[in-house]
Amino acid sequence: MDKIICLDLDDTLIQTQECYYNTNNNLVTLLQKKKNLHREEILEKQSEIDISLISKKGFSPVRFPTSWVKTFKHFLNESYFCQEEIFNEAYKVFTNKIRLHNDAERFLNRIKESEFSVWIVTHGDLEIQNKRIKDINLDWVDKVIISRHKNIEMYEELKTDSHKPLVMIGNSVRHDIIPALEAGLEGIHIKRERVWQYDISNPNHSYRSFNSLDEIWNYITEEESLC
Repeated sequence: MDKIICLDLDDTLIQTQECYYNTNNNLVTLLQKKKNLHREEILEKQSEIDISLISKKGFSPVRFPTSWVKTFKHFLNESYFCQEEIFNEAYKVFTNKIRLHNDAERFLNRIKESEFSVWIVTHGDLEIQNKRIKDINLDWVDKVIISRHKNIEMYEELKTDSHKPLVMIGNSVRHDIIPALEAGLEGIHIKRERVWQYDISNPNHSYRSFNSLDEIWNYITEEESLC
């Protein structure tokens, strides 16, 4: 096959937002035991704090737990909760094993047996992302790129490392699709039920978007057969 398929990890292949959703629910319950608050009110404040911390902490694993500690501080006097307990509960999103999406398991089984070259292109903490890749047994892929940020410069650097056309597949319009398109790659969007608020973007670009990785597999194999 003449193309390299670049796959995002979180939410494209593994159920990261589902893991965050469960952890958020646990922390909401803990907070509601201390004070009578609506779930939506708590989660809205936590999301606001979490996104505001990106400029300082980026995708560091301490950002999300810190946002929950700050959320508790916003609603409660510090004497009413244990900061370490809240931090550790939130940090479980990085230590728990995260399951593959069902369509991702099928997609990986198919592409593993194909002639496509496969790269994992993700961003975040090096140790945590390597753990997540190991947890789903992706030692067979041709290359793994773990970047601090997915931006145009990163995708342009990927192009210099390859003599073949690159296809980026991911769920994040902000990080997987728009910068890839602007760097001259093909970008294919996978829709997921749960979306991180920060990933939502309204771009002035056109791109292909599919409801499942099964549909994307059909598209890339049919496209390849026409070449």
